[in-house]
Amino acid sequence: ELKERIDAAVIERDRITTAFAAWGAISSEANFVWLPAASLPKQPQDIAADFAAAGVLVRAFPEGVRITATTAEETEVLLKAFETI
Repeated sequence: ELKERIDAAVIERDRITTAFAAWGAISSEANFVWLPAASLPKQPQDIAADFAAAGVLVRAFPEGVRITATTAEETEVLLKAFETI
């Protein structure tokens, strides 16, 4: 079961990385995608607020935004919210 969850998270992390490529998404081996502040169209806190308004929580830091990869369903919600930002 753990391997299945890890494999699913890797797939979702890669989907997120691809979707956010224009915002400088950095590939990693972790369960999250990092968006550096220098590549964002707004301040990280503003990006996080926009996602929160759409029902999606991401973590904002002065250096960028962290998006955790979870399930396919949550990735779909994230990507739909991204279309509105």
